Amino acid sequence: MNALNLRIRIWQIIRRLHQQEDGQDMVEYALLLAFIALAVVALLSGVKTQIKGCFQRLAVLYRARIPPPPDSQSGGKVVQ
Repeated sequence: MNALNLRIRIWQIIRRLHQQEDGQDMVEYALLLAFIALAVVALLSGVKTQIKGCFQRLAVLYRARIPPPPDSQSGGKVVQ
């Protein structure tokens, strides 16, 4: 194979690879998935303190509505 045929063959391979788009879809899906994962991490890290505060408020309200346990020294009567 001479140099001219080799260059023509290489050029044909490069042109064929440039025209094929089979692997391009997978790369696009991988980039989209990575972007979505980053967005979720950023969103959750920003909302984390708000969620924690909400659960803490619920715990305080829950504790306020439950009467204290009966005192064993008062004979089972509820002491407030």
